[in-house]
Amino acid sequence: MNRATTPASDPGARAVRRRPKNRRAQIAAVSAAEFAALGYHRVSMEDIAARLGITSTALYRHYPSKYALFASELLRLGALTVAAVRLPPEAGAWPARRRLRHAIDGII
Repeated sequence: MNRATTPASDPGARAVRRRPKNRRAQIAAVSAAEFAALGYHRVSMEDIAARLGITSTALYRHYPSKYALFASELLRLGALTVAAVRLPPEAGAWPARRRLRHAIDGII
């Protein structure tokens, strides 16, 4: 047991684990990597939870289903991609090749 999380006055007390503030970001990173590597059907909520060191029950507190997690990640990554390729206002004066290069660099 971790002394830092167990009250000194009660040696039989259970350790209290605090949820990290960035738990959703951790879930996003791990699930995106798992879905990209193995595909939707070969990844389970239990797999993702195990990679995070949490229970699948804890994962279900954040997302009601694997599909909800997948859809959320797909939308998040899509929004990041759109933001990465968005042209700045001054790009209207750029030649087509430079606009294309900006988009490709953003995707990469």
